[in-house]
Amino acid sequence: MNIVFICGTLEPGRDGVGDYTRRLAAELRTQHLNTAILSLNDKYIDEYSESIQEFKGVEIPVLRLGEKLATYRKTILAKNWIEKQNPEWLSLQYVPYSFQQKGIPWNLAYQLHFFSKGRKWQIMFHELWIDSTNYKNTIIASLQRFFIKDLARKLNPNVIHTSLPLYKKRLKYLGFSAKELPIFSNILENNGSLHGYSPNFNIVFFSQFKVRESVIEFMKKLVKELILADIDFRILLVGGCHEERVRLVNELRKIPRVNRRIIYKGFLNEIALKKTIQSSDLCITPVPQHVLGKSGSAAAFLAQGIPVAAPYIKAGYEEFGIGFYDERLKNAILRSPNLRHLDIAREAAKEAPAILNISKIANQYLADILEESSVKFSGYPIKLEQE
Repeated sequence: MNIVFICGTLEPGRDGVGDYTRRLAAELRTQHLNTAILSLNDKYIDEYSESIQEFKGVEIPVLRLGEKLATYRKTILAKNWIEKQNPEWLSLQYVPYSFQQKGIPWNLAYQLHFFSKGRKWQIMFHELWIDSTNYKNTIIASLQRFFIKDLARKLNPNVIHTSLPLYKKRLKYLGFSAKELPIFSNILENNGSLHGYSPNFNIVFFSQFKVRESVIEFMKKLVKELILADIDFRILLVGGCHEERVRLVNELRKIPRVNRRIIYKGFLNEIALKKTIQSSDLCITPVPQHVLGKSGSAAAFLAQGIPVAAPYIKAGYEEFGIGFYDERLKNAILRSPNLRHLDIAREAAKEAPAILNISKIANQYLADILEESSVKFSGYPIKLEQE
């Protein structure tokens, strides 16, 4: 079988969906499938580039089309390259902002339809539309919904995937049936040979440092519990935006007996990052609970059997709870700053590496497309889900 994946950008380490796509394509090649990747709106090149990218020794043919190229030229270059690859399947890794700077990919359906005749489609919806928090966002969200419907109607995909229960529900409102496919970690695999060791209780903020009141309150209570239990702890900050890190550190320093326990480790290479994650006891994330299933940072820790604390519940999304399909992953999420609950989450997290295993997820992906489920458009809903 021959599959061409299509995403926005393929600059290694600079685009989460691009890294995800490369790893999935490499895994499928180890299972004796032919895979290649097309980046249709690459932010890191000016013109176009045909080359080989590598993941752990697996070579993958790629075509990268710069975002500044004219649409017509992109479409012709993509069409010619895809015909040379001659895939049975095209796999779209969809994020609206990957294909258009303002998140409104108005001509994407036309482009994809032009070079897809006679081929089957699979779409992975990593993201759908933004929240209608103000008038401008309401207009953008409406346009994003419209172009998702337009895209799915034109391509008529045989298989649709998404990693979030919320997105599955929203796609159903649009008239499309989606299958569940978890997100694996882009960063590392569970590998006992690299386990680090630390005598401290290590709390890690990784990549995302957005200051949220619920996260700070959670930390205040957790620190109090650790001090009462006479547990020495450190707060490690890894990667992330400088401005947000400064704001987070300023808020954390207001918590008694925390100031000298905060360590910024910077941006780490792969081996150092593995050791840091594997020697951690808890990851704290500001990601809303209902979208944890698309969080690469959460997956990085869960894939190592490390529990994740997600204190932030976004208003209006309380009913969706933890954004995973699998109850075992939900149980690995710490919701309250209580050491007894942490022990429960830690025990549950031991099962996460098997659930988020790349080979298992790739096999699920492959089984779904081999089944060739026909996903037909069933008409516009009478009433869309309220934002």
